Amino acid sequence: MRKISENDVQNFIKPYIGKVVSRVRQGHGSAIFLEVDDLTIMIEWSWRVEKGNEIAFGSWSDSSMFKSYLDTLHGLFISNISFQSRLPEVVVELSGNTWVCSFSTVEGDPEWALITPSNTLLSKSGFLAFE
Repeated sequence: MRKISENDVQNFIKPYIGKVVSRVRQGHGSAIFLEVDDLTIMIEWSWRVEKGNEIAFGSWSDSSMFKSYLDTLHGLFISNISFQSRLPEVVVELSGNTWVCSFSTVEGDPEWALITPSNTLLSKSGFLAFE
């Protein structure tokens, strides 16, 4: 695993900007997956969805409502994918004034990944890396 440049990150993300979220699903526990073309955005247990100036729902919301909450993301478009914090967390900006944000609260690295058939981008030891 190697640290990658900002240019590498932008080249990885750029093909998905403007594309539609074609599938959203819940994995084990509160893990979520957003599918955009051949990109899968995976966020493990700590995340939230922001709509406008408030938190719409998140990993601690009523789990019986996850399916209906996640369905609101289906059909939205990717406006941007960025990274924030000293230990990079992923922020997926969607159309409709909506953001999906990871925020890990457990030991180790933030638990998210951007997965394509040829590469996986993740946060490792304080930097972005391809697995």
